[in-house]
Amino acid sequence: MKKYTEFWTNLTSKDPRQAFAEAAKLEADGWDGAVMVDSPCMFPEVWACLAVCAQATSRMKLATEVTNPITRHPSVTAAAAASLQMISDGRAVLGVGRGDSALAYVGASSMPISAFEHYLEVLQTCLRGEMVDMEDASAMVVNAKAGVTTWPSVRGRPAAA
Repeated sequence: MKKYTEFWTNLTSKDPRQAFAEAAKLEADGWDGAVMVDSPCMFPEVWACLAVCAQATSRMKLATEVTNPITRHPSVTAAAAASLQMISDGRAVLGVGRGDSALAYVGASSMPISAFEHYLEVLQTCLRGEMVDMEDASAMVVNAKAGVTTWPSVRGRPAAA
């Protein structure tokens, strides 16, 4: 397999309506990839902007820089990343970290490494489309009721047991 260097840059628009044009220009300028910071107090919603950027480009990879486990439940991150992967025809890259500015602006601190490792395991399970233990999933939601083992009914169908 041939290895080569990729050249990446940042998407910097703070107006999601301008992300489309910015991404198109970056791709035209020859960048291999672009990242957008996932810090809601500083930038617009990362997944919405990356989806718009995917529509404006055809070659350039798009990534989160970086999403975090405190403000994003692993099921939410997995669904967003999988959606971007479909929209971009396989050009999505998921960057995940323990937390920085997104947490600092809401008075929270980074996730401990042991908890982060567990988060990544649950996230990878979701990304593979496998079942996640409900206790694992609910443990990552603030004020979740532990031990819930059924899903609510959908469109009048009874809940699964």
